[in-house]
Amino acid sequence: MRATCMLGGWARRARDDAPELVFAPGTIPQMASESMQSIDDAGSLIRRSRRKSGLSQRALARKLGTSQSLIARWENGDVSPSFDSVIGAVKACGFELQSHHSVYDPGLDRLILRNLAVSPAERLQRMLNGGRQIRALQRARPVDDQ
Repeated sequence: MRATCMLGGWARRARDDAPELVFAPGTIPQMASESMQSIDDAGSLIRRSRRKSGLSQRALARKLGTSQSLIARWENGDVSPSFDSVIGAVKACGFELQSHHSVYDPGLDRLILRNLAVSPAERLQRMLNGGRQIRALQRARPVDDQ
């Protein structure tokens, strides 16, 4: 799983060579310490932010100057909020949505899929072996060229 995730259609690229826009919901302060769960749409992000802040849908709607039913439709995925609406809702909950551009690397997807095909025990063994190799390299001394 990546540390960042894409939200709805916002991750679409205009051209194949354009950087992909990704959002890191784990950067929301109170959510950062939790184990990362996939937030695969804007409504989920708004719901988690609202719940973390202790706001009801009605209270969030009041802060945004909209209706409680619209907040419910966003959270249920019946309506997709605009990017500005998501930022506003998250901010009204007392959080900040940080975003960054990164170049899409299909090799990472292949690596993730390949690792997911291996058992957890085998992934752990590979990680331990990699750690041993790193420690061995750290202890290695340069060879004199004479």
